[in-house]
Amino acid sequence: MNKKKFLKTLEEKLLILDDKERNDILDEYSDTIDEKIKHGKTEKEAIADFGSIDLLASEILEAYKINPKFKNANQVREDEDLKNFLNAFDAFIKKMANKATVLYEEVVNKMDKKITTTKIFEIVFKSLILLLILLIPFQIIQSIIDVFGRVLFYPVNVLVKFALGITGTILYFILAYIIVVKIIDDVLGNSKEEPTI
Repeated sequence: MNKKKFLKTLEEKLLILDDKERNDILDEYSDTIDEKIKHGKTEKEAIADFGSIDLLASEILEAYKINPKFKNANQVREDEDLKNFLNAFDAFIKKMANKATVLYEEVVNKMDKKITTTKIFEIVFKSLILLLILLIPFQIIQSIIDVFGRVLFYPVNVLVKFALGITGTILYFILAYIIVVKIIDDVLGNSKEEPTI
């Protein structure tokens, strides 16, 4: 770790301290590193003498009578945001698993009607062809988004491209799901028994 990264990391770990105290501490460690370098140590060796940066930050905070495990408001908010995102993601996965289960059960229930290998291949081929055709307008829209993204300035262009890309992907999968379900229903549900010769 170099001096700049060391001081930046230490500063982040001491954000709970007021600016003056934090800057005084950072100046002191900067001067100490410079002194060690003057006496023949490399920057890396001078920093290694301090030991673990987490332990160092904890000792500094304890000296100020602050619990080193204390989280500031930003850290708490970030933790809550991450927890909320993970909970929402978990709920989404469970919802999709339930829908997949319902679809699977519908297909199994319709299999009583003599599902044949021909019908299975019919479902697969129709699904593949229609999904590939469905992909064409999404590819055109993606090209338009790419062109549109070049017009905007950074980081807005990245955010817009990301948001539109995610929206398009979700929309594609929803439409793909609807198409596959419709094909399965048409092939298995509405097909009449083929006459035997």
